[in-house]
Amino acid sequence: MATLRLEAVEFVDLTRWRWVLADDSGAFVVDHEVRLDASSWQFEAFADLMGYLSWNVAPDRQAEEETRIVSAVGEWIRSEVLGPIAAALVQARPATVRVTVPERAEKLLARPLELGHVGGKPLAVQNVTFVMETGPDERGVSRVGERLRVLGLFSLPEGGQALNLRRERYSLVQLIERIAAHGKAADIRVLQYGVTRDRLRDALADDEGGTSSTSPGTDLRGSSCWRQTRASQTR
Repeated sequence: MATLRLEAVEFVDLTRWRWVLADDSGAFVVDHEVRLDASSWQFEAFADLMGYLSWNVAPDRQAEEETRIVSAVGEWIRSEVLGPIAAALVQARPATVRVTVPERAEKLLARPLELGHVGGKPLAVQNVTFVMETGPDERGVSRVGERLRVLGLFSLPEGGQALNLRRERYSLVQLIERIAAHGKAADIRVLQYGVTRDRLRDALADDEGGTSSTSPGTDLRGSSCWRQTRASQTR
């Protein structure tokens, strides 16, 4: 099954943005400039399809009217919202499409992209599956680093045993070390109960990575004594 990434970039508002479709290697496939007419009935239905149907379908003709409206919205989604991307998704099927939008465009994730019609049928019945997720706002994007960095934060539940946390921590560290042993660049830092807020902030801000473990100490309001050891080097 193909895995594709559909990203909303250059987002202005819910009527103006650009889609960029890439394959699982990140290679560009196709893009589409979206320019929607907010005064059209299709735009209203696209924003809230169930609400639109409830207000615009006569009860005595419900099945017929709902089919007509949903079909018309599907054709509109293909032509106006997805453009050439719709055909590219069908060509790549079976496909999982990760739809990523900036946080200020998260309303797009509730839009029924899967109803877009290609060949008279919605994408939802053509082995095209959409997975929606919110990405960072373009204005604050940072480049991906050269290695995988994992921060594990463990708390001790009331009545819990420190030994259980140690076992979980050890398993996580071993997993990342196995990844690093296969030539992958991977670091892990583990923070356990007793770590202070200042230490947590330092760990989040640290650019160097590494593996850290904390000795049993006080809660987040107090201080903790901890030691740091390197688990894996960048390869």
